[in-house]
Amino acid sequence: MMAKVNRNRREETEEGSGDDTNMSDPMYDEEEGFEEEGDELEGDTETQDGKATSTPLWNYVTKLDGGKGGGSYKFVCPHGCHGGKPYCGSYTRLRRHLCGVLDSDEKKGSVGVQICPNISTEQRRKYIQIEMAAQQKHKKQKTHSESSATSKFGSCSSPHGTSASSGGRRTIGDFLNVAGRDDVDGKIVRFLCACGVPFNVLRSPYWHEMVKAINEAPKGYKAPNYEKARTMLLEREKAKVQRALTRFTNEWVDSGVSIVSDGWTNIRNQHLINVLGVSSSGAVFIACHDSSSVSASAQNIADLLLKSIKDVGPNNVVQVITDNAANCKATGKIIERTHPHIFWSGCLVHTLNLLMHDIVKHKECGWITELYRKGKQLIKFITGHTRVNYFYGTYSKLQLLKIAKTRFASYYLTFRRLVKVRQALTNLVCDETWDEINTDIDGANAVKDTVLDSYFWSQVKYVLQFTKPIYYMIKFTDSDRPVIGEVYEQMDSMLGQIKDIVEPRDTTLYNYIRVEVENRWEMLNVPLHALAYVLTPKYYHPSWLSTPAPGGGKQEKTTPRSRGSQKIYGCIE
Repeated sequence: MMAKVNRNRREETEEGSGDDTNMSDPMYDEEEGFEEEGDELEGDTETQDGKATSTPLWNYVTKLDGGKGGGSYKFVCPHGCHGGKPYCGSYTRLRRHLCGVLDSDEKKGSVGVQICPNISTEQRRKYIQIEMAAQQKHKKQKTHSESSATSKFGSCSSPHGTSASSGGRRTIGDFLNVAGRDDVDGKIVRFLCACGVPFNVLRSPYWHEMVKAINEAPKGYKAPNYEKARTMLLEREKAKVQRALTRFTNEWVDSGVSIVSDGWTNIRNQHLINVLGVSSSGAVFIACHDSSSVSASAQNIADLLLKSIKDVGPNNVVQVITDNAANCKATGKIIERTHPHIFWSGCLVHTLNLLMHDIVKHKECGWITELYRKGKQLIKFITGHTRVNYFYGTYSKLQLLKIAKTRFASYYLTFRRLVKVRQALTNLVCDETWDEINTDIDGANAVKDTVLDSYFWSQVKYVLQFTKPIYYMIKFTDSDRPVIGEVYEQMDSMLGQIKDIVEPRDTTLYNYIRVEVENRWEMLNVPLHALAYVLTPKYYHPSWLSTPAPGGGKQEKTTPRSRGSQKIYGCIE
């Protein structure tokens, strides 16, 4: 009698699910039907280390790259719904899609998730079995870890003397995860504020690496004391960095290295000279010398650089790069006499910056100097009066730049920012508040006249037009990538662009600019640059030769403009 009832139930099940069964489903076997998964169910609910996984259904869909993060992924349903297009969502969405709403769900309802229309009743039952088994295993594992935590730390009693884990209240594990984390977060923020450490440090990968290491440290770990950190640990970290840099320094034997040097003054008014080794792999710090006790003569600078060359290995050094001051040029000659195979080159960016200063400060360009003086006066007046600066901020979010003269392209950057905030400046001086604030302030009327002077702005825009190619050339050379082989062509293109802008309007000004460009170009026209130009494959390719040269001429092979050809063929010989 019992066998007959069971047989009738199987027949009803087969009849009810006949049309719903998807024969192409990857979980279905044509001969055996749906697998009685037994052992397979155990494997699907465990990770490789034997721990229960709470997300076993991910194993039955195709995960794709992407998603919104935070546990959300793109996945394709194995039953061919949605036209084979991927869904994007968390594990909860996947579970609702394959299993529907379970009794264990805290929130009932579909919550906007469509149940797969192609899945059969039997398939859904299998998915539910897998999910419920995983939940039970995960719950047992969680209970076991909470019991271990309770036995280790003792039970946590509420103020009324009852256990925190009784009556559906939070367990000791919940208490440790919430209150403990908040307490740690508070101590971290207190440390940052008390020590003046900027919050940006929390974005550093080294911060996360440190926190992870502390979490995984042995029980009872204590942070190093002051003396240990500044002596032994610092030396150990320095040795690690030096070992890591071996990858760069080993390449110097094959590809060579450039010794780059520059001087600067710190807040203690000490004159320091930095020495770097730069190659195709990147820049490596070599040394820093305090030259405050000696004069900045050519011989003294040469002695410091020759010491670094000796440390690196003279045979590995291709060139030495300094700025273009007279003592640095003399330093280059001393080094070339000591090591004839080493070239000296002036800094490209410094040379171009000097070119811009030459143009602005020449007596023929006194009107540019006057424009710059008015612009600086305007900036100084607004930023130097707190109320004026406040009301300026109500019209523009861009601050007025107070650029030091030592900053590259300071003239161009100052004029460009003024043009960007012109409308805000106009609104400011035309506001009634301007007259109320500046009635008794000297210079207010001059600033207002400058802002409302259309001729001033037209001249500023004109200066920006013909100095823009120089600024872009500065940006091109002020980079980490090797550009030595492109200097000749870029300088020629720069001069051609200036010619197209200036010559139709003022031939005299263009002739002066051309002379200044060629004079500075001569400083860059060293044999190493010429040879690099000849050996750059780009200038032999038909795609480059077919493009018109600046001014509409024809591109030429291996022949730099102006005065470069003699040095090129001298290098080849």
